[in-house]
Amino acid sequence: MFKVPAHPGTYSLHKTSIQVDDGLVGSNFFFNDDDFLLGYYDVLEADSSSFLTITSYDTVTKEMKGKFEVIFKVTQRPYPGAPDTIRLQNGVFHTKVL
Repeated sequence: MFKVPAHPGTYSLHKTSIQVDDGLVGSNFFFNDDDFLLGYYDVLEADSSSFLTITSYDTVTKEMKGKFEVIFKVTQRPYPGAPDTIRLQNGVFHTKVL
């Protein structure tokens, strides 16, 4: 997930590029073998249930906590028989933002 605001709130997840300053929070799911990209999935924007919620952000320690749910659709199939969609539910995170 990328372009995440550093303040509490709930944000829709979109198929966007990290290089584009469009104000959208983005997410991707990649299959890699070391540094070789095998395939990837983008947010399924036709389904509006993909979101990221920042529950807390400490401006001193730069620690961020939250939860997320997202549905990805295949853009480049990583291997034959790979699923068309990947659904992540009840995700939680606690990280430090640099």
